[in-house]
Amino acid sequence: MTLEEVASLAGVSRSTVSRVINGDHRVSPAVRERVQDVIRVHNYHPNAAARSLASRRTRILGLLIPQPVGSIVSDPFFPRLIQGVAEACNAADRTLSLLMDTSADPTAAARLYRRVVRGRHLDGVVISSSVVDDPTVAQLKEDRFPCVLVGRDPRQEMSFVDVYDREAAQGAVAHLLAHGYRRIGMINGPANMIAAIDRHAGYVAAHQKAGLRPDPALMAEGDFTRRGGYRAMQTLLGHPP
Repeated sequence: MTLEEVASLAGVSRSTVSRVINGDHRVSPAVRERVQDVIRVHNYHPNAAARSLASRRTRILGLLIPQPVGSIVSDPFFPRLIQGVAEACNAADRTLSLLMDTSADPTAAARLYRRVVRGRHLDGVVISSSVVDDPTVAQLKEDRFPCVLVGRDPRQEMSFVDVYDREAAQGAVAHLLAHGYRRIGMINGPANMIAAIDRHAGYVAAHQKAGLRPDPALMAEGDFTRRGGYRAMQTLLGHPP
């Protein structure tokens, strides 16, 4: 079935059917219901390519995860992130395109960007970027491409969704200090990750507020993996007493 056939059965113009499909409010409720009844009865689905050409929208949103595939499967954070984005896309009648830059080669990341983003295969992108000075984030801003960061970039003014890492770390340390503990260790993430930077700042701030100087020997760097946490804890336990 074509758009013209839907219009003929509903007794309206082709442009009216197009407005109903695209959620245009310039259609009366009675006409909208009549068109939707025809669409429902005849199980009509608009041609995606034709809609994209007409509206200059693909109705596809990208989720860019610049991580190796193995870490995406093994890290419990990423499946929940993908599930949340997929549910939001489904609720908004959008298609999700999962993009994974699995190479450490910057030229490979540049090729992916040119092919997908500059090729306008997407209407917007959610990027799970957690490192400072991510070149892809800077490029998205320069191109003014619609995007939202999961995490934040302290050097870029862009829309983002994040948690209060600094405040959380400061609250955790303050809680231990309030119970009389003074040698408080910290296992953090890589130094170039904004979450690690914020958590370290909260750890230091809590000590300073209590009039204490944090001991660098009690801070160990992990990589947000189970194995990395084990190695970091072994480092801390190796210090006297």
